[in-house]
Amino acid sequence: MIEYEKNFKCFIGIFDACLSLFCANAAFGEDGSSKNGKNTFQSAENLVIGTIYNRPATEITGTVFKLDLNQAAKYTLSISSNSAAKVEIYQNDDKNIIDTVFVLGDKAQKKVTDKNFDFLKGTYYFRILSAGDYTFSVSNYVCNHYFDVVTTSPTYFSAGYHTYTCYLCGYSYKTKGDKKKILKTPKIYSLKAGRKKITVNNSDNKAASGYQIKLSTSKKFTKKTTKTVKVKSSKSTVKKLKSKKKYYVKVRAYKTKNGKTVYSAWSKIKTVKTK
Repeated sequence: MIEYEKNFKCFIGIFDACLSLFCANAAFGEDGSSKNGKNTFQSAENLVIGTIYNRPATEITGTVFKLDLNQAAKYTLSISSNSAAKVEIYQNDDKNIIDTVFVLGDKAQKKVTDKNFDFLKGTYYFRILSAGDYTFSVSNYVCNHYFDVVTTSPTYFSAGYHTYTCYLCGYSYKTKGDKKKILKTPKIYSLKAGRKKITVNNSDNKAASGYQIKLSTSKKFTKKTTKTVKVKSSKSTVKKLKSKKKYYVKVRAYKTKNGKTVYSAWSKIKTVKTK
């Protein structure tokens, strides 16, 4: 890592030296003006966000753009060239340089450097020095998005989903996950008839809050002939039935949470005659 940093600093030094030779006579006066009176901070070209500027090699003083921001915002600066080029970024005046963006292209192909900036409210100047033709722009930030993913498991009340959140800009969206859980349908193990009562013994479901039992003297479970009860146990006795009547019986599990209730499918129907 130390060797890499030394090499990088060496590269930047050579890069600046090349541009310095190209701009050997470049000079901004103490007031920010150039010796030949062109491309000064005072007469900087107003920069329009999103506009792509295609320009020839800069004069020895470079080219200066000015950007006035009335509020903080995030932007992407892009510079491309088929030669050595750099953008010096100043805040408020020509004394306060806050960053420098480099690009080193070649004759065969332009190279591009993009860099994102969080600019505060204020005035910014962009001084470009390029030994060859260049393309420059400052545009609204568009994040490439790198996501962290959180998976929410399904419940009996809702399906699962995946939440994708960009750790660069905070953009977030959700996609479907696994379908919601379904309560297992209980099985009726046995029906024991008593005098005006029936004891129902069905399979136990530990995920359930209880069971709903329907008993009817009609195979179609019509409203007038049907009795419906809710019980907590998988073995329970339903009383106050008619004596010596054939009853059709079915059971389903239910689960309640936060005022919501979900049900399983009904079991197969079984019959028994009361005493």
